[in-house]
This record gives sequence, C-alpha cells and structure tokens, in this order.
Amino acid sequence: MIRYAFFGTPEFGRTILECLDRRGFCPSLVVTQPDRPKGRGKKLAAPPVAEWANEQGIPLLQPEKGNDPELLRVMCELSLDVAVTAAYGQLISEEMLSIPKRGFLNVHPSLLPLYRGASPVQSAILNGDQETGVTLMLMDRGLDTGPLIASSSMTITDDIDAGSLTYKLAVKGGELVVDVLEDWVAGRLQAVPQDESRATMTRRLAKEDGHVNFALSAKEVHDRIRAMYPWPGAYAYMNGERVKILSARIDDDINELTGCDISAPNDHHGGEYVKLATRQPGTITIFNKTRFLVQCGSGWIELLKVQMPSKSPVFSYEVAHNIKEDARFDLPI
Repeated sequence: MIRYAFFGTPEFGRTILECLDRRGFCPSLVVTQPDRPKGRGKKLAAPPVAEWANEQGIPLLQPEKGNDPELLRVMCELSLDVAVTAAYGQLISEEMLSIPKRGFLNVHPSLLPLYRGASPVQSAILNGDQETGVTLMLMDRGLDTGPLIASSSMTITDDIDAGSLTYKLAVKGGELVVDVLEDWVAGRLQAVPQDESRATMTRRLAKEDGHVNFALSAKEVHDRIRAMYPWPGAYAYMNGERVKILSARIDDDINELTGCDISAPNDHHGGEYVKLATRQPGTITIFNKTRFLVQCGSGWIELLKVQMPSKSPVFSYEVAHNIKEDARFDLPI
C-alpha cells in the first residue's frame, strides 16, 4: 500500500481526493488551510478538503503555514512514499518537499508550462483557448516550475464557465494521479523538465477583473463572463448601479442578421417595431419582449441570467419588461 499525504483546500482538491480514495488510495494524512470566516455572518467554516477528512476519520492538520514545525514532525514520522497536492494555497518549504521518498506531486489545471500561477482555468477561457488540460508535476521550489510527469487535455466548449471547467479538470486530474501513482512510486516513470521558452504566468484575480467592457467584441465579452463565474463574477453598470451578469450566450442567428431588415420591439409594452441596426456599444435591446440583447463593439450578446441591484438572481426574461427603451450599460472609463 502506498503511504501518502494529501495537501489541498478547495473543492478542486476534494474532488481529486475523493477520486483517489474511491480507487483505493487512502491518505495517511490530510493537510489543508485553517477554517476561515465565510458568508455574510462571517462564521468559521472548514475548507472542503477538511470536511472530507473529518467525514472519513482521516488524520487532519490545518497549519497556518506550510512549514509549521508540528507538520514537519508528523510528516517525518509517517515514512511517506509520496505527497500529492492540489490547490493547497500555501508555500511548501524545501525541507518539507524533501521528506517523502518520491517527493511532492502537484495537480495543476493547465497544460504546463502554459498558465502557471493562480488563475489558469480563468485565463484559458479569457484568452479564448479551445483546449486546456491538467498536468501532474514533481514540485520544486519554484511556482509551477517543476518537471512534468503526465498530462491530459480536454476541449473548452463555448458554453462552459470557469466553475464547471474547474470541476471537469479536477475529475480528470484525479484520474491522472490514479493512473500514474503506483508507477511513479515504483520508479518506473521519469519527470521531464518544462520548456521554459513556452512558459506563461497567470495572476490572482481581483473583483475588478469582472467588469465587462461592451466595447469589446461579443466573443471577448462572452469569454469574460464565462471566465469570471463563479468568482469574482462578471458585472456592468446601468445608470450607475451594478448589475451582475451570471450567464450569457452569443446568438449567431441574431448576429448574422444585424443591420438587416428584421424586426425588434423598441418598446417592451409592444409598440412599433424597428430594424435591429448596429448601435452604440452597451445599448440594450429587448428582442421579442423577452430576450435581453446588448450591443458589443462587434456583434450582439444575449444575457441569460442576471442579478439586479439588491435583488436575487433571475433569468433575464423575468426582468426584461422592466428595462427602459434605449437603456444601456456604461462603458469602463
């Protein structure tokens, strides 16, 4: 039986851990970040990985730092073959990395050396990539710079958001670890250095990254909305008030007919009909009284689910009748 410690914190880590456990790889130790305040009430909540360990009765440590002396002591006592990390979120010291016989293996949700760092999934969607994947690497002291052990790719479909893609990559990552773990521990696999000439870096996202600029193309706007869900969330301002944009789509039929002789209501109460002509970016048109269309720098985008100020999330057709004629979203300055 392989003796390993698992380091991880969010749902991405829990999904991988559950996959390992289902396939008979039960960890000797689980390490995750401390409980943090969560929600409006700011009550302490355990990370998803900690919840799993508590449910399964697996030994759990939640140090403030990855080089905690108690963690080092326990790791040394366990005589570990290997450690597996997935979105742990803390720096791991060189001393810690040297403890397991076959090192620390990290599951990273990109095809390294592309998209190292904190936001690989969001960056792939934001850049309009059609392919991404998950990589298993041997950790070194750098940030996602260690040699590569295995990888698995997948297509990024036009309708997937960052949350859904992260889950799919976690499942694929768990399967990848299961497939190679025994061979790695037995010394039957070799890690290959990354090609530094192809390396790209991502940064930690901020709330401001969710601000949608409708002066960009419909595709760029759509990619940002998908990339920012569920966090930090896409938004735009209408009459100075923030409107959260939860989902959207590009309607090819509408965009093919832009500027042509088609009808669209210019009044949500059923007034006269006008051509759906190209308008200023950010202009809103309620098409057929239910479809929430926004003019982009090139093309239109249809908002499917929104959250108006101080309201609950709703499908856009539920608020379409409240949108005034010629309403528009403000463009970022």
